[in-house]
Amino acid sequence: MKTAKELREEAAAKLESAKTIFSKDGVTAEELSKASAMMDEAEQLQKQAEQQERLEKMEAKRQEPETSVPLQSKAPKSEPAQARDPEDRGPFKSLGEQLIAIKDRTVKKIHDERFDRLEAQAKISGINETIDDEGAILIQPDFAAEIFKVAFNTGILASRVRRWPISSNQLSIRTIAETSRATGSRWGGVQMYWEGEGDTTPGSKPKFGKINFKLKKLKGVWYVTEEMLEDLPLMSELGNEAFQDEAKFMVDNAIWEGTGVGSPLGMFNSPAKVVVAKEAAQAADTVVAANIVKMYARMLPGSLQDAIWLYNTAVFPQLMTMTIGNQPVFLPPGGLSGLPYGLILGRPALPFEHCSALGDAGDIAFIDPRMYAVAQKGEAQVAASMHVKFVEDEMTYKIKVRMDGTPLLESAITPFKGSDTLSSIVTLAERA
Repeated sequence: MKTAKELREEAAAKLESAKTIFSKDGVTAEELSKASAMMDEAEQLQKQAEQQERLEKMEAKRQEPETSVPLQSKAPKSEPAQARDPEDRGPFKSLGEQLIAIKDRTVKKIHDERFDRLEAQAKISGINETIDDEGAILIQPDFAAEIFKVAFNTGILASRVRRWPISSNQLSIRTIAETSRATGSRWGGVQMYWEGEGDTTPGSKPKFGKINFKLKKLKGVWYVTEEMLEDLPLMSELGNEAFQDEAKFMVDNAIWEGTGVGSPLGMFNSPAKVVVAKEAAQAADTVVAANIVKMYARMLPGSLQDAIWLYNTAVFPQLMTMTIGNQPVFLPPGGLSGLPYGLILGRPALPFEHCSALGDAGDIAFIDPRMYAVAQKGEAQVAASMHVKFVEDEMTYKIKVRMDGTPLLESAITPFKGSDTLSSIVTLAERA
């Protein structure tokens, strides 16, 4: 059985191979398919690594003898240790334990040897400083990494989009600029003829586009009171949960409606979005079966297998009573579908708090999340300081991550036959 570390190394190798393909000029369809398969395999390997790591943690916890906390930190001994991979384990057992140690170091000037060990481990990992440019002390890396791991594992969109780790602050990927499937436009301009169809064969060549990722910073701050610091288990649980939930919200929101200026470009603001018109004389604040059918018809055929519906909860009552003939359009979670999510025309349907209010454009959408990519540089960095709110006797708790995201389609696609454009992002027009 492979270890979590071996699985991650294998995933990293596949991602590196995929990045090599994307960096080439004039990537072919076969190469794009191969690179996409590599990323899918890497994603599965990463998930296997997480499960293997969980198993290793459980085994480590079972075998690990109890140890006492160094006296210098003044930290309570009542909090149970969090078992982690022995190779990744830091000197602090929990987030709350380190926050209290930071307070003691800053206010009481108590030297804690665990910070020396943390600094040594950081240098091995390539981090030269454990105090940021504002004088805050960086939190143990495994605590920081967990925050965004949870966000990307549980976010409705964040857990479904493509994720590409990068090492620089920007990345450009060449693509084929295909905006139409009409003859002479496929692959951005490649055209073939059957011999005898014409006297001459005009020259043709593909046109290339480019997808650019320029990393943005997502930052968060939380002021921790003296009373909260005194309750170590609460501090550990609440600190992680608060930032995990906020990170999940912000990443999902950026993927859906980011402006592209200072934040990722979201699906709702993508130039590739297709907007389905309302029905003639359709009442305000309504969603009807004809809307659903026409939205489904505008999805790219190749995206149907991964496409999902997103809707504002105010749309739900209308979905429950919607039928085509005597057949329901929507199957709710459980019940007939037996699934944890609903189904609309056979595809998953999920309530999504970022969808617009009922009647506004974007209150319901049909999207393929695999046609969106997020690029992230390294793991999140979390730091804590007593300096900013020293007078109020509060600790400043900060988080920062560098990432960007963008839809992989640059524009809607005109089909080979027909005039209604197709896309991986389909919304319904306003019904005011």
